[in-house]
Amino acid sequence: MFKVNGIPILADEMTIISVLKTQLAEQGLYYFDKYRIRNNELQVCCPFHKNGQERKPSATISLQDQKNFDGKIIKAGTFHCFACGTTCDITQVISHCFQKEDFGQYGKEWLTSNFIQAVEETDTSLAPLGGTNKALNQTYISPEELDKYRFIHDYMYERGLTDELIEMFDVGYDANFKLKSSSGKESTIPSLTFPVRDINGNTLFIARRSVKGKIFYLPPDIMKPIYGIYELYKYCNIGVDENLKLHVLDELYVVESIFNCITCWKYGVPAIALLGTGTPHQHKQIERLPVNKIILGLDPDEAGDKGIERFLRNVHMTNIQIMDIPEGKDINDLSEDEFNAVERFSAKSCNLLLDY
Repeated sequence: MFKVNGIPILADEMTIISVLKTQLAEQGLYYFDKYRIRNNELQVCCPFHKNGQERKPSATISLQDQKNFDGKIIKAGTFHCFACGTTCDITQVISHCFQKEDFGQYGKEWLTSNFIQAVEETDTSLAPLGGTNKALNQTYISPEELDKYRFIHDYMYERGLTDELIEMFDVGYDANFKLKSSSGKESTIPSLTFPVRDINGNTLFIARRSVKGKIFYLPPDIMKPIYGIYELYKYCNIGVDENLKLHVLDELYVVESIFNCITCWKYGVPAIALLGTGTPHQHKQIERLPVNKIILGLDPDEAGDKGIERFLRNVHMTNIQIMDIPEGKDINDLSEDEFNAVERFSAKSCNLLLDY
């Protein structure tokens, strides 16, 4: 993983090249006909000579920081062509491919637009003891930290989770989670824990849901990712494999909450959660997923309706359906038979957005 302006890029280099190749082709620019991973490098056809039309890859992009034979550190994201000798940062490669010789400035903007999510303020009167987790200084939750919460609680089963789902999503229990209100009063809130991971499986933060009452907790001042994106790639085998074959998912459910997401998986359909009603940056990520059809399952309330409007405005896919969830319920309230019986209608017939 490498960084742009100090912010981690939440995608591996192979994903970046795959997305870059697709977007370039849409503009009639054809590069990276062949690419593959070998050891700690991504081998690619060089775009700096022969107009990028090589029979075999002659260049590499470093997948992680490493030392060369002189002991010099080669940073992740460094591009080097063994044929023409070009060495530069991946941001300069991107700029060059888009015909912008600006020392990588456009490349930085492109990476930021496609792979860095904006900071969205969380509306909560509670803050974690010990300070906040600022997006620009994102650190990952260690496996040792997650081990502290790998306990079973009856509330998991009360909410319909199975042992398989608990293991799949690494759901845990924290009996001693400390919160303090805006007035400074400290409380202990026993809670279920839900690791929220990036596409590479790194744990960005832990979401929590109290086992008594209805307290939902996300750390304030965090980059709000898509919950379940890692599990989607892991269990559905989508994306580009080692043989450069693209695997596409037939349909994907997009919901608001973690419990709704896991309920979809319980009923046999893959899903991701927006941890709310969705942001433009989440919409961009979803638009690039290798998926044929999106089924929106946002909550049937005013916030959910507005979330659907924004989604249809921002996500330009030809096959989007909307679940007509009964008023006063969400997906987690539905039995499997009720879930399957809910009408799905085409977004093109939706009168919420006349210009769709």
